[in-house]
Amino acid sequence: GGDTHIIEPIVQAIVAPNGGNGANIPFEDSIVTEFDETNVIDRNHFSGLDNFEDGTRFNLMVRYDAQLSETLQLEASGGRVFRFEEASSFSSGSGLNGTESDYVAAAAFNWSPYVSIRNRLRFDHEGDITRNQVQASFNLAPVSFAVNYGFFEADPEANAPIDREELVFSAQYLVDQEWRLRTSARRDLEASDFVSAGGSIRYLNECCEIELFLNRSFNSSDTSPASFVTGFTVRLLTLGDGEER
Repeated sequence: GGDTHIIEPIVQAIVAPNGGNGANIPFEDSIVTEFDETNVIDRNHFSGLDNFEDGTRFNLMVRYDAQLSETLQLEASGGRVFRFEEASSFSSGSGLNGTESDYVAAAAFNWSPYVSIRNRLRFDHEGDITRNQVQASFNLAPVSFAVNYGFFEADPEANAPIDREELVFSAQYLVDQEWRLRTSARRDLEASDFVSAGGSIRYLNECCEIELFLNRSFNSSDTSPASFVTGFTVRLLTLGDGEER
């Protein structure tokens, strides 16, 4: 009945030749590589199969889990990659080039069913943050709301030429077991402007889900002007895969 603490260090050694990704091998996969705490110990950090991650290296990681009560839990993890020779095959913003990768880390706090907070980070050798994601949800029935924050440093080679920083807020009011009201808004913190906002009325039972929604898009360009959309969706939950009909 006491607290439970688990610490799990992981060391993975990989021996592989260098220079195996020759120029004569076509590379048609995406160059976008999601390097985070979930794939530190992957044997290949490329997202596709055309290239493989060459060179001898160590993948190091540590995980921590604490169960403080039946409803209170803490989690944390982090790690990085060490190489014998420099890597240069990944995009500049991936955090995987060089002899030492960026640090990746994550922490989570859960107090069920009221509060859930998770933070995911990636930062370089000098401590500069290159990616930061915070997800927080709060359940104060019949009201619940969530806040998501994200910062992503520019990665021109992965079609992300500028830094991106956004904040998303959503809230829900549970009228009863079948009716609920929802609202949400997305704000671009780099541009200091709203991206979108909207709301909906949703009816849900064991057979179907019906939603009437209003959405406002504030972004405009030569090909995609700012817009206001209203409509409704119907999902028949007992037929097939539950997709919209």
